[in-house]
Amino acid sequence: MIIVGLTGVIGSGKSTVSHILSELGAYTIDADEISRTVLDKDTPAYFETVEHFGRKILSCDGTINRKELAKIVFNNKAELEVLNRITHKYIFIKMQNMIDKYISASGSGDMIVLDVPLLFSDDFNIKYDKSVVVTASREIIIKRVMLRDGMDESEILSRIKNQLTDEELIKRADFVIENNYENIDELRTCVTGIYKELISLNT
Repeated sequence: MIIVGLTGVIGSGKSTVSHILSELGAYTIDADEISRTVLDKDTPAYFETVEHFGRKILSCDGTINRKELAKIVFNNKAELEVLNRITHKYIFIKMQNMIDKYISASGSGDMIVLDVPLLFSDDFNIKYDKSVVVTASREIIIKRVMLRDGMDESEILSRIKNQLTDEELIKRADFVIENNYENIDELRTCVTGIYKELISLNT
């Protein structure tokens, strides 16, 4: 069993790489997907978040308005750090539980992939064997996120500013995927090669 940490900035194509790895046979755990439930109404993270940011972040039905919360944190690094401190502990606990459950059930599967935007943050405390960083040119990132999320360029750049630079990510990576591909088959070929190399480390 090899555990792989996968990361990359917004719009790099990290989720697409994760999907391809899943198709190849890896068991993938998506931190972003888990984060969507961590702030559900009446959860511990929900109460801590509302206590800090106030009821102004709530919708009429009492759920957290994630767009309003995003407006606050992505324009204020200190507030983003507070939100991360609140949510990360619950996200990482759930991820570790999923890892333990998978290993217990499968015995000796080939690969677990941890899809984590902040893989190299100080508070990420889950052990992994190798890291894969997905990068892309700034121009391509902006184009992708505009098409996918409808954000304007200034909002995209604001989010990128709150993440590690490509240079910092690459410095800490074991494998790097430069995802400037326009053809998904080219990306799949690249990812397949890295998948095979990672699997070979597990033999």
